[in-house]
Amino acid sequence: MASLSTTLERAADAACAAAPPRGRLSYVSTEIDPIEPIDLARSLGGPDLCWQDPQAGFSVAGIGEARSWSGGPEIADPARAALAQIEPVGGSVEPLPCCLGGFAFDAARADAEGLWTALGPGRLVLPSLTIWSRTDAGGARRSWAAWTDEAQGGERDLRETLSRRLASAQSR
Repeated sequence: MASLSTTLERAADAACAAAPPRGRLSYVSTEIDPIEPIDLARSLGGPDLCWQDPQAGFSVAGIGEARSWSGGPEIADPARAALAQIEPVGGSVEPLPCCLGGFAFDAARADAEGLWTALGPGRLVLPSLTIWSRTDAGGARRSWAAWTDEAQGGERDLRETLSRRLASAQSR
């Protein structure tokens, strides 16, 4: 009789074999009218993640999940590898897609109150929709939006999805 762990390993292997393979990620990006990313993300029901550095004139917001990684510092390597393999589509412009997330300050330290336990030691997310904004030294602000997906429909599908998401924000 097989041990419980052997049975579980076989079941996990079978589930992985039955799961459809994850496709290669592509992204499409475009410059948009200057906007605060968090405001645009809020109008779309987000943001799920955001980062601002007002002194540097930079902010980014993300909605959805094209990919995610959970765990300790070891998740940085597969996230970095995934980012390196993302293919730009058509005339996509910079900035490139990025991961948002973070790590516990001290993963080994016990959370006596249990407030942070559900967050785990760390999580990185490559958002489906990413919105950036930068203000240069002269005060000029520029903004971009990018859609990252498996691009099964190619460039046209990616551009249509990005356009629909941005249009839904304008109609609210």
